[in-house]
Amino acid sequence: MSVWRELSFTGSFNVTVSAAVVITLWLAWQPDKSPLIRWLGLMSIATLLVVASKLVFLGWGIGIRSIDFTGFSGHAMRSAAIYPVLFFLLVAWLHTGSRSLAAIFGLLLAAMVAWSRIMVHAHSLSEAASGFLLGGLTSLTFLYTIRNRTELKIHPVLGILSLATLLFPPQMTPVPTQSILIRTALFISGHPAPYIRATWRMAPLPSSISNHPPHTTQ
Repeated sequence: MSVWRELSFTGSFNVTVSAAVVITLWLAWQPDKSPLIRWLGLMSIATLLVVASKLVFLGWGIGIRSIDFTGFSGHAMRSAAIYPVLFFLLVAWLHTGSRSLAAIFGLLLAAMVAWSRIMVHAHSLSEAASGFLLGGLTSLTFLYTIRNRTELKIHPVLGILSLATLLFPPQMTPVPTQSILIRTALFISGHPAPYIRATWRMAPLPSSISNHPPHTTQ
């Protein structure tokens, strides 16, 4: 497997959601639950935006053809939202400079994941970049709210789980997120088949697009 596919896997649903669960448990362990509430709220908003952007394209062909945008990259968003926070919390007991460097390292890793999505032809530049920016805004907003929190402590078990998630990512069967999105979009829109990038690029302007897109596979 190429290095780009390895990096792309780092942003996969199984790996990033496992890391997000570790962060959630980590924050839930803290006496003050306000960081946990902010974390869950910000992640929920970012995830809903990604899902909505994909559904409106798959179901109705709504995108931005001039920049080849069919929805935020989920891999890029999750990586940029989760890894800076994970690395920050891993060194939360150190001084501010070390925590900032850890968060920057997480953003750099997320940027490489976003680029890998372009290199493996899974997303366009606009989709990878917008996903990265959305995720980065999510993580940086959260980190800004806890930047002065010195009482954050790392539970040893959760620290080990965090490292294990990165070094030995879950080998469970990948969650078929794309298939779930397609079925959901078709159910909501009532169309017999999803819009796909290849035919969408060549389709007429939105005002004259048929309500029944051609039956093609993703």
